[in-house]
Amino acid sequence: MTECKTPGTGRRRRTSLGQKLRRAISDPRSVGRAIYRRAGIRRLALRTRGRWRSWYPRRRPRVASLMGRLRRERVVHVLHIRKTGGTAIKDALAACPKPSGVRIVFHGHFVRLADIPPRDEVVFFVRDPITRFVSGFNGRLREGRPRYDVPLSASERKALTRFPTPDDLALGLYADDPSTRHQAHEAMRELRNVGTRLADWLGDVEELMARRDTILMAGWTDTLSEDFQRLKALLGLSPECRLPTGESAHRAPETQPRTLSDNAVANLRRWFADDEPLLAACRELAGRTHQPIAN
Repeated sequence: MTECKTPGTGRRRRTSLGQKLRRAISDPRSVGRAIYRRAGIRRLALRTRGRWRSWYPRRRPRVASLMGRLRRERVVHVLHIRKTGGTAIKDALAACPKPSGVRIVFHGHFVRLADIPPRDEVVFFVRDPITRFVSGFNGRLREGRPRYDVPLSASERKALTRFPTPDDLALGLYADDPSTRHQAHEAMRELRNVGTRLADWLGDVEELMARRDTILMAGWTDTLSEDFQRLKALLGLSPECRLPTGESAHRAPETQPRTLSDNAVANLRRWFADDEPLLAACRELAGRTHQPIAN
């Protein structure tokens, strides 16, 4: 609790920590520098905002599931694993007329398989970690353009200055020089969409296979067009629904570096070794057949 003078009265008015926090959350710049220094309100407000951004999306699946059950709808969640074609899938499904009795719920990168209610169905796409790494690296080089515009952070800019190509970064992961290894590992942590693993979304193999009966589709980026046709049939969507093309498809320009040396590929296989059991499980799930959703 602090005191400040009320203008025109000379009296001191007490301001509680809760009042400061509410003011800081609504507009952090409105709180004076002295208050920031004494109570750390600005830092607390920004941290609270960040927690809300990550907390709410992970509770959203349960809210959507409840709404669907109340309306007697079949609920299908679409997970978005980074750099697997999720943006194209979501855009295509969002543009299609919705089948009756089905609620399709799209999620961002924060939502994991464990956040989805066990009784609901799930759709997701996976990708070989090597091509996903290259796609994520090149995406940060162009700052998400042309579809998005996400400026580089200071740490990302530092990482891309030290490792200007995906091959450079991959070679640095297990370099003989300890400093280079440390910088490469730090770059994998700092660069968005680059160092993430499938376990970040799917958990371990046991968790994934425990949900096998509710996984409507485990598709692959390499066969995105064919898998999307199968997904349309499973969801009962119109044959006219198509994947986006051009800039809306969020594809990387052909001019960006894509080739990796043999040593770089070996390093990445070693780095993403934990993905292999999950990818094998996804291949098994991809071969399963499901009944189409009736309109």
